[in-house]
Amino acid sequence: MRLRVLAASLSVASLALLGACSAEVSVGSEKSMSKADLEKKLTENFEQNNPDTPLDSVSCPGDLKAEVGQAQTCTVVVNGESVDVKVTVTSVDGDNINFSIEEQSSDAPSESPSE
Repeated sequence: MRLRVLAASLSVASLALLGACSAEVSVGSEKSMSKADLEKKLTENFEQNNPDTPLDSVSCPGDLKAEVGQAQTCTVVVNGESVDVKVTVTSVDGDNINFSIEEQSSDAPSESPSE
């Protein structure tokens, strides 16, 4: 089974980290996006929208389940500065997962994958 992933826009320190995109992601019997695929998608989007800005790393705590409301906080490191971004599933339509991405303020608690 394959999932199509659509991401929303986000800006951090006046940079557009992520833009709208889509990609097919392989999944097992339970619909979800793997940790590796989510990190890859965030990295690809950043690099596409910020070709002149080096991205140090992207780290997510686990798989993102294809259920509305499921969320987790990933860390994006740009020029040595860490920024937490919350990834939340907003809708699931067949094999499509739509999610929003929001920058977390420095006083917001970090989240692990929703169960």
